[in-house]
Amino acid sequence: MPARKPLAVIPINRTYNTKLSLYTRGQIIAQAKLGRPYAKIAKDLKTPIQTVATTIRRAPLRLDSISQPRPGAPSKTDARTRRRILYIVKKDPRASYAKIREETDVTLSNSTIYRILQSFHMEHWIAKKRPILSEDHTKERLIWCENRKSWTSEDWAKVIFTDECSFERGSGKRPTWIWCYKGHRLDRNKVDTYDKGKDLSIMIWGGIWLTDRSNI
Repeated sequence: MPARKPLAVIPINRTYNTKLSLYTRGQIIAQAKLGRPYAKIAKDLKTPIQTVATTIRRAPLRLDSISQPRPGAPSKTDARTRRRILYIVKKDPRASYAKIREETDVTLSNSTIYRILQSFHMEHWIAKKRPILSEDHTKERLIWCENRKSWTSEDWAKVIFTDECSFERGSGKRPTWIWCYKGHRLDRNKVDTYDKGKDLSIMIWGGIWLTDRSNI
């Protein structure tokens, strides 16, 4: 049985899957123009021979030895699927990733869906909690604000805001994630409302004004 040749030593300075520096690329092209074999160029510059051959082959396509833009990985979705995903979250801002996959019949990761919606300037946001307001309550609040929008600091110095807060049993449920455009986080259909009716709770009260606050 013939003796086996020893394994070749792998140079520790050789790198793979990295972009060549402009200096190394220039050295390859210069030595190739002098007629040096590819194998000797690769050995001297500690570069794979396939890289040397590729660099020389692509040299006429490059401007000042600069790499052309890489196309990247092909897109997993077409324009129709991306528009469908956008339509789903516009119709249901609380749509989960699982629901989006189910309604589009695609096997996309959460991060891919997130990036698609980001490209449409959509955000994934935890829904704000607000008490349920009737149309009359909404109008009264708007009128109150409009009547005071020109108030000065001296006007507000005469006002005390008071409110109570309760710690109640059953509160603290998991937050809801919603899809929305920036600036639309407080739209009526994008907030979580809650009933003002109370369960077993402890109530505290306090007040604030322009320069100070009350005790609890």
